[in-house]
Amino acid sequence: MSLCSIVQSVGKYQPVWNTHLESMIASSTDADKFHFRFKNNERPGLGCAGYGTALFSELFTRKVPLIANIINSTLVYICGTIDDTIDNRRTNKKENSVYLESFDHFLKTGENFESLHPFREFLVNNFPKHRWEQLLEKLTAHKDAAINELYAKTYQDLKESRVQIGSTYGVCVAEIISAFADIPLSLTEIKILKDYSIGCTLLDSIADYYDDKLAKRPTPISLMLSGNLKKNFTVIRQEIADVNTYFAEARTAVDTLKKEHYDSMITLTKIFYGLDFAKKLAAYLLDPLIYTEARVGKSGYPFKIYKLRTMKRESLLDEKQIVDNGLRESVDYARVTPFGRFMRKYWLDEIPQIINVLKGEMSFIGPRAVNYPYFSTLPEDLQKERVSYKPGVATPVSSIMVYSGLDRNNAERLYLSQRAQSSFVQIKSMGLLLKSIFSGKLRGI
Repeated sequence: MSLCSIVQSVGKYQPVWNTHLESMIASSTDADKFHFRFKNNERPGLGCAGYGTALFSELFTRKVPLIANIINSTLVYICGTIDDTIDNRRTNKKENSVYLESFDHFLKTGENFESLHPFREFLVNNFPKHRWEQLLEKLTAHKDAAINELYAKTYQDLKESRVQIGSTYGVCVAEIISAFADIPLSLTEIKILKDYSIGCTLLDSIADYYDDKLAKRPTPISLMLSGNLKKNFTVIRQEIADVNTYFAEARTAVDTLKKEHYDSMITLTKIFYGLDFAKKLAAYLLDPLIYTEARVGKSGYPFKIYKLRTMKRESLLDEKQIVDNGLRESVDYARVTPFGRFMRKYWLDEIPQIINVLKGEMSFIGPRAVNYPYFSTLPEDLQKERVSYKPGVATPVSSIMVYSGLDRNNAERLYLSQRAQSSFVQIKSMGLLLKSIFSGKLRGI
């Protein structure tokens, strides 16, 4: 299998995973659906991670059904959700350790973690029942490795725990393949999966470095890095050397089996993590300038909105506190920087949303793009009307409020009802918006 054919196969698998994800979360709350969809959008490789089952089963000449790949994706997805939760929780190590133990209990009993119930139900219903306990044992070992990472005190301890995390995950993948294959994997094949997974885990640490630095989370690499640029490059080079060592060990084992296509898989893996690293580096460098947030798009699907940062970091306004375009005084004006105040006044902070327009997530004129907490407080009829259209970079609703005296919800109802009757209202709305701005009756906040 060539590199191109692998890329094409993974590309075909992503829609399959998306379909299964939608079926799994069909009974979830609207808030959970929004969260899981946004997570899937932000980390498209997460669903494709399950394709590793297919690639390695082919490498080992084992036939496994598609459901095995979906099971692998599901495990990666829920473990990634737990990992993200721990990263975002401002709690101590002991509390996070208890959290991981309760997750282990959830996998075994189904208690707690209500939002993850659809994923566990899928696993229970589709994984061979006679091997379910064995899979749980492997996942418990994976959980124990994550706890060891929490309590690691030195760079070496952290690194060893990451190696353990990769190794235990490789064993989980081997268990999935063996559960569905006609012939279980050999010890050599399991070793290949372990070494490959360790290499991927160490690569993930490198790729996540700037993401973790932005969130001020300690990582194996960040504990060693300092202001010394030369030392930083030395540490990263050592990490990459370790990655190559584990990939090479797996390669040696592959050679003993006289199997092909492994090199193409490694090339694709490095490209994937390299692009991930570049994306997170760009986000880190642009963070002082660009603010991003999940917003509700057409049909209720989430997307990431881009704006020029106008407030001091870590003091972002809640959507409910945002001033309705100058129609009432701000209770948080002190949080807005002087330059940010100027940009808001003339809506210059909205310029990066042209990216959203080019991606097909927004239009130039439409209802205001809001986050889910605010969206969930809107009347049900307004929620249904809003998601019929793409959010707009500019919204005529504020202009309607100025000239009609209607409150925001009723002004938005009026705009959406007019838009449903005629597309010409978009041109009319643009004219009304420009009139409001140039007359001085409307200003950004």
